[in-house]
Amino acid sequence: MKRFLTPFLLVVLPLVIVGCGGGGGDLAPGFDASAYKFTAFTPANTPSLGNSDVRAILPVDTDTIRRLYVGTAAGLYVADPTLSTLTFTKVTDAGLPTDALSQSINALLYTKAGEVWIGTDGGLFTMNLTTGVVTVVNRLKGEMVTALAQQKSNLYWVGLATTTASTTALASTTNGIDFSFYGKDQGMTASRVVMIHATEDPALVVACGQGQAGKGGLFKFNVSLNSFSVMDAPLTNGATLFTALGTTYYAGGPGSGLLYQAERDGAWKTLIADITPYAFNAIAYGSGYRTWIGANDGLRLTFDLANFKAFTTGNGLASNTCTTVRQSTMGTFIGHGGGTDGGLSRADLVGG
Repeated sequence: MKRFLTPFLLVVLPLVIVGCGGGGGDLAPGFDASAYKFTAFTPANTPSLGNSDVRAILPVDTDTIRRLYVGTAAGLYVADPTLSTLTFTKVTDAGLPTDALSQSINALLYTKAGEVWIGTDGGLFTMNLTTGVVTVVNRLKGEMVTALAQQKSNLYWVGLATTTASTTALASTTNGIDFSFYGKDQGMTASRVVMIHATEDPALVVACGQGQAGKGGLFKFNVSLNSFSVMDAPLTNGATLFTALGTTYYAGGPGSGLLYQAERDGAWKTLIADITPYAFNAIAYGSGYRTWIGANDGLRLTFDLANFKAFTTGNGLASNTCTTVRQSTMGTFIGHGGGTDGGLSRADLVGG
């Protein structure tokens, strides 16, 4: 069964200045299709990447660490993203069990405390980047963790999935030990949270929910009222994406196209029709933004959210299904999840 998951980091740390791979140059050459070179990494051409169902990507760049973590349906891998040819090593610390559920990685989060949180079909784990030691979060052991976000320095949100109506679709914690759970009793009707958008200013928590037809969509959580309300975007059959750029909201669901709302409570309009959008990754670039949009039919690049350049396997992508995109100081990386023909792609600006 295909499952498309998008990591939630871009909404926690939405603006990063990009340097080498995928960066540099001015607006004109940056928008030229020939200016970008795509390199595909799949188990066929890169055997060290043991699984092609890439569900989460996490570049980590600190004063002492430069790594690329890749979460797949069959394990967590790490590579040195500064090298032109990526070689992957599977994370095999004893704290991360080898059973199929624990090895099915859905979400990765680099926390402000300097840890990596790992969401899997078998629970939530934390990893110390210095020692590599992985530790299980006992309170969520056995839960299917599908999305992660950090709203404040001490407030984390965890998206969950259940096989029944959403009795526990969202959890929050300030210490990684004690959790509060939210779901059906608070108005959440979806059974799977695939993305969490969480910001401090303004305080906003939105969960993208999927599940039974007519019960999915965008769910805005009101902390003071301890309740969910369904946002007015026409996505009742499920949402795959929600984010904000400036004062504009962007959202989408299966086949809905990429929608936007320029004013609160205003009409939702279609920006790109007839696609299922999974990723929307924008960074400061020149006087505006460089935005990559991943969808079921390929990858799009825009500098003004009005004109788009599309890229597919014909341009070198590993797959046309682009479920996660991460821009970083070490490059732009695209994950292709949900099937057996996926993998990882990297975009580099040539001659910029």
